[in-house]
Amino acid sequence: MYLTELEKVVRSLGARDLVFTGIATNGVVEATARDAVAREFHVTTLRDCVTGYNRELHEASLKNLAFIGRLISSDEFLVELA
Repeated sequence: MYLTELEKVVRSLGARDLVFTGIATNGVVEATARDAVAREFHVTTLRDCVTGYNRELHEASLKNLAFIGRLISSDEFLVELA
């Protein structure tokens, strides 16, 4: 698997954990998170910071994201940072 330009930057910073937010949960968010897991990053998705255009597909993607990484709220994330 080749290194993307973004991956080169993230790895040069020493990051191992990625936090996901965004639009199109069942598209870009899930696909990028899956790619990150394949590249051996630890993935956390903030469930209240993602959304989709279709509620059913959004909910299905949340289940997938919980399976491949952590799915937590932004409040839980902020507590962990404190």
